[in-house]
Parts: sequence; C-alpha cells; structure tokens
Amino acid sequence: STLTLSRNSSDEPAARCESISSTIQACARLCALLGEFGAGKTFLCRMFAREVRARRDQGAALPTAVYLDMRHLSTRSGDRVPHLEEMVEELLLAAGHKDMTVDGVLTAVRSGNMMLIFDGIDEKTAHLTEPQTANLFAQIRRVVPGRESKAKVLVAGRTHYFLHQEDERSSISGGGDRTRD
Repeated sequence: STLTLSRNSSDEPAARCESISSTIQACARLCALLGEFGAGKTFLCRMFAREVRARRDQGAALPTAVYLDMRHLSTRSGDRVPHLEEMVEELLLAAGHKDMTVDGVLTAVRSGNMMLIFDGIDEKTAHLTEPQTANLFAQIRRVVPGRESKAKVLVAGRTHYFLHQEDERSSISGGGDRTRD
C-alpha cells in the first residue's frame, strides 16, 4: 500500500500518524509513504515511531518501530550497494541503537515484533545507477522474505522519484500486488 502526502494537506500530524498506522496494518509487508519536497515525510516518520513507542508504553500490542535515515548510509568502495545486514547495522549505529544487533532486529521484524522505517530512500538512490537502485530495493525487500512473513517495513521518499505507478510497484514490492491510496 502507498500513502501519499501533500504539502498542502490540512491534516494534523496525529491524523497523519493514524493514516500511516492504518496503511501499515492493511499492507501485506512493504508500505510506502510518498510526498513532495516539504510535505513532512521525515517529521511524520519520526513522529510515527514516537507515537508507536508511547502506545507500547501504555500497553498496546504493537511492534516496536525503528526509524532508519537512509541519508546516513555511506557509499561503499566501487559504489557497491551494501547487503541488508551491513545496511541495517550501519543505520542502527547512526540512529544511536548501539544495543541492538542486526540478527536480533531482523528476527524481531520477521516475527512481527518490530517494524523498520527506511526514510529518505530517494535521497540515497539519487546517487546510484539504475542497477544499484534495484539492488538496494532488493536488499530492503529481503527483510520480508516470503508471503507468510509477519514483517512490516515502511519506505519513505518523494513522490516524483518514481516515473509512474508501475515503477513504484516494482521497486517497492518487487512486482507484487499493491494498491495506491
């Protein structure tokens, strides 16, 4: 599923968080939050992670939301796209999650106890070739192996990054079924 933000939206941040929550619950495994420059994607992703944390603290049975900023992912020598495990490790450390292990995080995500939020995907892929970008998305999709996976992953980026809906669908979900809200 895809949730598209507008810079002119009059929705309050709390209402937008609820929209993200509903979209994530409805999506199979991978969800996208798209919006134009200045629409508030990063703010909303961070606020959503905090909101989930607050609800969990009050006893709600929600997966832990971990915000990962793709802008902190360094470029490898020879422009090599990092493997999923390398990517998660680097982004966890950049986010200050020194107490989390890559294996622990991936196990928690795949069992439905944690969700990952990859923000700024368009800003990272702007510096990659088309095959490298496809590889980066393939690495992110590895978080949610198989249709039986309980994993939830949110990818946030700019609306204009994708050429058309088919490009968006194939990049985010690897060609699987999805609807655009």
